[in-house]
Amino acid sequence: MVHKDLLPLNLDDAVMVSMASVGLSIAAGGGIGGGGILVPIFIIFGKFTPELAIPLSNITIFGGAIGNFYFNRRKSHPLCVGRPVIDYNLMSVFQPMIIIGAIVGTYINKVSPSLVTSVLLVFLLVYTTYKTVGKGLKQYKLENKGEILNPPAQSPTLNLEMITPGGDKDSTSMESSVPVVRRYLTMEDFNNNHPHSEMDESNRTIQKILAREYDFFPKVILGKISVMFSLVLVVTLLRKLAMECGTTIWWFIGFLNLPICLLTALSSRKDLLRDYLDKKEVKYTYLQGDIAWDENTTAKYPSIAILSGLCAGMFGIGGGIINGPLMLALNCLPEVASGTAATMILFTSSTATISFVAFDMLKVDYAILLFILGLVCTIFGQVVLNRIISKSGRRSLIALSMGTITGASAVLMSIQSVGSLLNGDGLKSSGICDSDIHHGLHDGG
Repeated sequence: MVHKDLLPLNLDDAVMVSMASVGLSIAAGGGIGGGGILVPIFIIFGKFTPELAIPLSNITIFGGAIGNFYFNRRKSHPLCVGRPVIDYNLMSVFQPMIIIGAIVGTYINKVSPSLVTSVLLVFLLVYTTYKTVGKGLKQYKLENKGEILNPPAQSPTLNLEMITPGGDKDSTSMESSVPVVRRYLTMEDFNNNHPHSEMDESNRTIQKILAREYDFFPKVILGKISVMFSLVLVVTLLRKLAMECGTTIWWFIGFLNLPICLLTALSSRKDLLRDYLDKKEVKYTYLQGDIAWDENTTAKYPSIAILSGLCAGMFGIGGGIINGPLMLALNCLPEVASGTAATMILFTSSTATISFVAFDMLKVDYAILLFILGLVCTIFGQVVLNRIISKSGRRSLIALSMGTITGASAVLMSIQSVGSLLNGDGLKSSGICDSDIHHGLHDGG
């Protein structure tokens, strides 16, 4: 079935754009791309086939991801002035493992009847909505009672006796120690009080910690993730363009993505364990919502990320709708969960967009319109929600935004599933080679 061109616009287009605009504006606050609502909206109201709806959903999310990153790239952590709201450490171990899970999940999706995966997806979204909204309402009630969960902005607490200016190691006086905690909000502040020639080993360790914690553009982490996604994209394109599906070399090339992602994750784990030992040495006190990346958490949390990726690939949705609520479940602060999930979507959606362009799977006229729509609506949603939170102090709205989108996704996915069942498609399954597989990168949100 060939879809009509964008112009002239009709009633279906107007309804589709209106509903997508509302969804994208709400999703912006939670850092969720919104693939769970966009794909059903495009299919049900825009009359697109799934083969066209998924690429269009992805490029819409890509526009939104750019808008989200623009706002988050210089935003400070809610409890720590001068520290980025994006948790790059969390992203460095989550992102590779999510792709590994998505690769496996995509194959499961291909051989499973669509009705089975749709029913399981709806149950997952309902459960995620229940947990996320519950967390948001709990925080909302505490805000009503005046029990502030988030203390005023401050810098992370280090061992005060090690960072008192001028070499004064008397940390017993609160009068002298409290200003010290608030003083080192940037690396420049620390270096100005600790000339290199005067630094002992403890202060050098503190300097390394601050350099990593206060970096708004960590080149090492972003470089690793960029190289990983570039290699995954190259493998995907190579297998599509040069390999016959189902052959030995086709399987071999495809599974090259697994060691690429695994090596990236292991390298990130090594860096996090090094950071953990440095912090332990200087008795670093973690802020609310921080994760201490020790031997246990660097093994357990990436394993959870694999399950997140498995769900994303198996159910044909982007990871954002799962990752944001998952980070909340791991007790990340709402702002951190939102900013980190949104940044991860930027990588997945950009890579998937390149893949769709290379395979000529985008309907260009609609793609341009929806890319702009994603960008504009996300910026609008961010501006509005940030102002509301700034005036009201209700950070719970971020979690409630996530819950709203996952709940709407559950409803729309249910409607779409019923439509597929009535059309006789619900019990159909296909072989691995019946259509192309994009290794879980087909939908960035």
